[in-house]
Amino acid sequence: MNLIILPIVDSTNYYAHTLLEEGLVADNTVVLALEQTNGRGQRGKNWESASNKGLYATFIFRPQHIVAQQQFILNKAISSGVAAYVEERIQQTCLIKWPNDMLVAEKKLSGLLIENNLRGNQIVAVIAGIGINLNQLSFKGEFETSACSMRMLTGLTYNPEEEIRILYKHVNVFYQQFINGNLGIIEHFYDSHLFKKNQIAGFISEDKIFSAILEEVDNNGAAILNMDGEKIHATHPKFRFYMNR
Repeated sequence: MNLIILPIVDSTNYYAHTLLEEGLVADNTVVLALEQTNGRGQRGKNWESASNKGLYATFIFRPQHIVAQQQFILNKAISSGVAAYVEERIQQTCLIKWPNDMLVAEKKLSGLLIENNLRGNQIVAVIAGIGINLNQLSFKGEFETSACSMRMLTGLTYNPEEEIRILYKHVNVFYQQFINGNLGIIEHFYDSHLFKKNQIAGFISEDKIFSAILEEVDNNGAAILNMDGEKIHATHPKFRFYMNR
């Protein structure tokens, strides 16, 4: 791992994009910021990024001979690595909420923002932004899913510079399985940690709230929902979970 630690930056994903554009980054580079001024979440939302309160990082991978159709399988691999890290560190179950959130006791602990650079039909670079709530005791904003931190769950305080090395080990295990074509290992872990799998859950689409059973998430990133026997291939962000807090 080539680790770059920044005291403060607007966004680790923005910084990673700049490194790639300037040709200054190698495979397996990780950018860690101790504070972000413009942290990015899903659908253009900000990620709270106060100094030393969370882990704000971007992993940069430069895979060879990986086609664009495998983008969401790679997403599953990275999500699985983050979930495995969380479970080791707090000794509690961590579930993956489609498409990119990590939940503990139905509260959001972590989120991913994965962007892929394509050349033709090949993935030439992966920018995987990972935010994990480490030491927060409260949160300023209102969220679709209530938030929590590792400190709130364990009472312990975490050092981002130590945690990033542990996180990297877990993410890299699943990334290497992906590179080596061992997709069954990724699928098994992801499916066994999928939030609300084979359960009735609330969803929202175009301001309409409905209930359905989440059967699986396919390798194109679609959630396969069963609503009274009707199969729905739900794509994000048109469809998303409705969390009734």
